[in-house]
Amino acid sequence: MQYRCLEKVKKDVEVVMKNATGIIIIRKDNKSFQFIQNPNPRLGVLAIIGPADRFEKALLVEVGIGPSRPYHQSSGCRCRKWIAGRKKCFELSRTQYLLVAPFVFDFIKKLARQKVNKWRSGGYFWIKSPKRYWSQRQKKLFRAEVWRQWPKGTRFSFSKKDYFFLADIFWAEMNLNTQIIYELSNLARFIDKRLSRYKNDKYYKGIRPFHRLKGAQDVKECTTRLPSYLKKELLNYLPSGKNNYFYRDLQNFFDLSEDCLPEEILARQAKKLSDPRERLQNIQVKVTSGLNNLNKDYIVVEIFPPPEQLKSSLEDIPF
Repeated sequence: MQYRCLEKVKKDVEVVMKNATGIIIIRKDNKSFQFIQNPNPRLGVLAIIGPADRFEKALLVEVGIGPSRPYHQSSGCRCRKWIAGRKKCFELSRTQYLLVAPFVFDFIKKLARQKVNKWRSGGYFWIKSPKRYWSQRQKKLFRAEVWRQWPKGTRFSFSKKDYFFLADIFWAEMNLNTQIIYELSNLARFIDKRLSRYKNDKYYKGIRPFHRLKGAQDVKECTTRLPSYLKKELLNYLPSGKNNYFYRDLQNFFDLSEDCLPEEILARQAKKLSDPRERLQNIQVKVTSGLNNLNKDYIVVEIFPPPEQLKSSLEDIPF
């Protein structure tokens, strides 16, 4: 490693030790760590420092808190003096990640809870959303505009190079986010009911293309803002799953293949590490800016406290 790089590694450690909101320092044996919370932080990140290569202390990970982004230049909290960007030179080992991950997710959950507790809204905001109901008896789709509550939390950001964290985040969004699971299951039932009339429709049996059906257009309207990996997850909630009458048609309609999407691959990696629930507990995660945003080297997620109960009964999702 060149001299300039060696100096940069040391300089980055000094910067985060002095300015970061929180610092996790992994000890040399990779079996324990120390946490330091800065009383007067100027850099809104949670930094992880530990042994890497020939360094006893190197910057391994940054998690952006609020508007701050990992490794990016920052204007500094409560100060106009700029803090230079840090360089992503090293990654957490599997052992290091399993050591610190439960603490990291617990820490960001506590930050989210502290912020939400200060809001008068109680962690929810109101959105105006279309409600759709298919009447099987009348063979008619009813529409209405209604106001409903949607949980709101605090945003954090992770580098796209921190694969272990990305794996757990996408797994958590698909498997632990109670609001998304509830909405996907409702939407899947709506789609099945909306399309059920075409099972015996003489105009559909190989004569009229699926995408030209009025029911298919209603499905498209409901799912237009849903990311591809959640559309694929949605199909699993259809009654009978892959054996559903319209599964293949919907798969082609959404332009989904049998190949795993990047988000799915990452989520599967989370299970290979160990049981994700042990690290994540009941964390509620929603990805707001994901891997498909090629202009950013990080993803943004929203962490919000688990809802006491789900009040929504609508079939659409505000993605």
